Amino acid sequence: MHANQDSHLNSGTGKNTAPFQITGNWGKQSSQLKEQYSQLTDSDLNFQPGQENQLLDKLGTKLNKSRDEVINILNQSGESDESNQPDRFNL
Repeated sequence: MHANQDSHLNSGTGKNTAPFQITGNWGKQSSQLKEQYSQLTDSDLNFQPGQENQLLDKLGTKLNKSRDEVINILNQSGESDESNQPDRFNL
């Protein structure tokens, strides 16, 4: 992972069920997601380190999306802020 990137979803093997890790400025990223998806609450976007899979499950349920779709949403949301420092989620 690169220290100059704000947020990452990092999957060890690239498989959809592989563990991943969120690092960086999640507060900023979660605020952007809340603006984009008004049904999301602070509680939905709250996570503790080591609980990333639960976060994906919670977002998938709330948005009625698959795990892949949630990861794509997170990637797209990170790309929308490229004018500043990009938040990027990588598999």
